[in-house]
Amino acid sequence: MPVEGVRIVTAVLGRDTITAQVNNGNFKFSKIKPGTYNVIINSNLPFRDSTIVSIPVVKDATTDVGTILLVHN
Repeated sequence: MPVEGVRIVTAVLGRDTITAQVNNGNFKFSKIKPGTYNVIINSNLPFRDSTIVSIPVVKDATTDVGTILLVHN
């Protein structure tokens, strides 16, 4: 939030990265392997980029990171 603040969302696990399409502020990573990820939200100005750390992903389960509030620069 806000929806217009999100540019790109990327999940990182070690050296592996995967990028998700953003649709109305929502994103979903498909076919992601289990592990503990950091999710990076690259924002449009005037918002700051954000990182959510240590998100556990379990095989055959959906992980909801909830609402992410972007902060102004």
